[in-house]
Amino acid sequence: MYCNAYAFLYNGLVHETKGKKMTAHTNFEKMAHEIFEFCNERELWEDVAIYFNGKALVSWNEWNGELGKKIAANLYEYEGKNPQDVCEYTDPSTLSMTFEGMLYDVLNDFGYTFPSTYEAFSGIFEKYGYYFEMATSWALTACE
Repeated sequence: MYCNAYAFLYNGLVHETKGKKMTAHTNFEKMAHEIFEFCNERELWEDVAIYFNGKALVSWNEWNGELGKKIAANLYEYEGKNPQDVCEYTDPSTLSMTFEGMLYDVLNDFGYTFPSTYEAFSGIFEKYGYYFEMATSWALTACE
């Protein structure tokens, strides 16, 4: 697998990650649920989608007329979802996310206003051997 994301930073620097080798990770589902729990506990789970292994865990119950499988309060699962259908800079072979709301604010602030939240969110990725690259201001992809 290769990381197909690009990081666009507000200071004018662009860090290219496209083409970096990725290795298969069997714990994407566990990681996705941990991200959901983290976001849900901090009221960041608003208009968020986590893509992995051909599916998506999202905060809404209907997607283009398709009803999601309810997993928990405000958590729905959809099969056959590719993050590149939403953002071309994400990578379907790893864990990718799209988001709005407060999670958008936390991640685009780079930890200046919400340092402990940003660091804890980053820590989830590090726990599984990854870091995240911002594909756009509203999407990210896990990279090694």
